[in-house]
Amino acid sequence: MSSKSLKIGKYVLGKTLGKGATGITKIGLDPETGERIALKIIYLDVDKDERKKRIRAFDTEYKMLKAIAHNNVLKLKFIDFECQVPQLNGSSKLACVLGLELAKKWRIDGPFAISRQVL
Repeated sequence: MSSKSLKIGKYVLGKTLGKGATGITKIGLDPETGERIALKIIYLDVDKDERKKRIRAFDTEYKMLKAIAHNNVLKLKFIDFECQVPQLNGSSKLACVLGLELAKKWRIDGPFAISRQVL
């Protein structure tokens, strides 16, 4: 791990799993245990109305994840509604972050087929 590795909490940011209009999902690696999780990062550096909209959507997703227990749904590990997310230029962005456990099946077989995805 290089000294320039970007981190969110204890997790070193890895490759990007997906991008959207409001944020990005990256792999996070716990350097002490080797555990890999998915970090869903929703950027909040937007105007007040858009920020409220994103936080409401994020809160809804968080509540759904918390309530669902299924093998094809990633388990919620942690949530941070006001995280400072590091940027490549050294500054940071305010963001919401969902930490999701990567399912064992996904690590072995790769992502589920679209017909099997729940989230």
